[in-house]
Amino acid sequence: MSETVTARAGQVLGQAMAFQPAKLVLAGTELGLFAALAAGPLPEERLREKLGLHPRGCDHFLAALAELGFLERTPQGAWANSAVSGRLLVPGDPASLSGFLHLADRVMYPAWERLAEGLRTGAPQAATYSGDDMFDQLYESEEKKDGLVRMAEDAEPAAHAQ
Repeated sequence: MSETVTARAGQVLGQAMAFQPAKLVLAGTELGLFAALAAGPLPEERLREKLGLHPRGCDHFLAALAELGFLERTPQGAWANSAVSGRLLVPGDPASLSGFLHLADRVMYPAWERLAEGLRTGAPQAATYSGDDMFDQLYESEEKKDGLVRMAEDAEPAAHAQ
């Protein structure tokens, strides 16, 4: 293998494994982690209790989000939102992306997960609908309607926030 190809191996691996940091952020949003920390830092045990999380892997999950810049550890060992997550990932903030990310995790992520299948079969892969009438299925339940409304509400202010 040439040095140029070897040097690019890290870039290829980074791109191919980019789902890992994405799922960390999406899981934090789904679990309500950033919202739970909006009022201030909490120790891991209190976070687990508040969010209903199992101890196994929780410390690694929090540390990974800190490594990505979404959480910070206080000198007392508690976990806190970073400035970025405190503004962009807490529901209710005008700049929040949380609703959009929640819906993206439920709709777009599964569709991308089945990309190869879609390319083989030509069938639509979006988890939101199957068939000809997408909007009837998008609005068939209150949960789906609420998700779409949250996505629209959260995405619009964030596009204009500076």
